[in-house]
Amino acid sequence: EPMIKVATEIGNSVLAKKWQFFIPPKNYSLITSDNPVYFSISKDSGITMAGPGHPMAEVIIHLRSDLALVCTPLNCGVTYQVFELSKQEAKKFNRGVARAAGRFVFSNQYLDGIEKLTKKYANEKQSIEL
Repeated sequence: EPMIKVATEIGNSVLAKKWQFFIPPKNYSLITSDNPVYFSISKDSGITMAGPGHPMAEVIIHLRSDLALVCTPLNCGVTYQVFELSKQEAKKFNRGVARAAGRFVFSNQYLDGIEKLTKKYANEKQSIEL
């Protein structure tokens, strides 16, 4: 019962956000992990910690190596239906995936620095605690 309640709250929060699709630059892939949905909060928000149901949290869902769904707070930034990431933005995106991963990171191609990235964030993971 508590899990159903939390899932409903998170789901309603995500549905209330702006939905955008992000694509990486040509010849670059987005990675995924055993935790393919992760969330973050902007440093500009003044909040240090928040879960995926928080109105200021951004929820990222990697759909494919060339497509991610990003659900952002309604009052953040300009709305694009599809946004093409620069290589630097795609690397930052992949860094977020590696940090949120429980144990494994997956990629459909070899990416420079992926081994270094996974080792750097090996002891971090993202989880929701009730």
